[in-house]
Amino acid sequence: MSLNTPQLQKLWADAQSRPEWATTKFWEYIFSHNAFGGHQWVVSSQQPPTYIEGDLRRVDLVVEKIDENANSATLLFMEAKRAYATLDQVQEVEYQAFTACCANLYATNKTSIWAMTCVGTTARLWAYQYGDDYLTEFFPLSDGLSDKGEYINFSNEVLNQLEYIKQNFVPPKDVFTKKPPSPRPARATLPDGWHDNEVAYMTGTPESLGNAASGGISSGGEALSSQAREQQLTSQATPLVAEQSTPLIVTKIHWQDGQRQYRCSRPDHKSVIVAQNKWVSCDILYSGQIYHGYMYTGKSGTQYYTWTLEVKGKEAER
Repeated sequence: MSLNTPQLQKLWADAQSRPEWATTKFWEYIFSHNAFGGHQWVVSSQQPPTYIEGDLRRVDLVVEKIDENANSATLLFMEAKRAYATLDQVQEVEYQAFTACCANLYATNKTSIWAMTCVGTTARLWAYQYGDDYLTEFFPLSDGLSDKGEYINFSNEVLNQLEYIKQNFVPPKDVFTKKPPSPRPARATLPDGWHDNEVAYMTGTPESLGNAASGGISSGGEALSSQAREQQLTSQATPLVAEQSTPLIVTKIHWQDGQRQYRCSRPDHKSVIVAQNKWVSCDILYSGQIYHGYMYTGKSGTQYYTWTLEVKGKEAER
């Protein structure tokens, strides 16, 4: 597709020299006018990757499909950086897209999803499936990770690949068999307001769980209560077995009756409220490895666990 309209020429020029907002504006125009036309497609900017209350993360562009029965589902996440982004910023935008995919799959129980990362008017397309350690390259195929030289300028070929994605809402299995997942960067960063809590649950690797543990297992800025510390000293002779328990992700922290309360999300998307003094620091056995975390036993005897009591980039406590 040529840049033969004054609108595209203007957006293209801005995306070459202006900050990230110009990149997002360029691709939002392409998505809305060229790639995802039709009443069933919704292109939205600055949307959370999940519908979980308190999720403050914002994805640059989200493409959703709403069917005739008013059912909606996310097709693709797009994250953007300015044209003159550094290597670290390209690595960040790819990791950001990866965490958005993990969050969405965790929240919806889907098995795979599409993603796109853009640096100025150049792009890469990716797919992610549950259990993989990182994104799988879809287009263009290469061996470079976080390399601007591997990105392709906007063209008819990019539109053709987006059309393929439209026609294949769920990434086909052969997308993942053509090429193994890219290696996950060892020191990827995230912008303010983002967290990657769901990564450990989606990838299920000892490395990812270790990163989750070392990256911020805390009680949200306050020590555990004396009651919880006592329980810790007298609890588990053996570690909590993750496969026999229910994982939780802390989505919000608030105060009630002078005590910190943790709103947590279960895999079935239901919420659990846990008071500060109900958490017990513990060892957790996961896939043959032991990691540090926190456990809570519900009134029915159900055992829950989480790797961190912190909401990274957390919402202000209320």
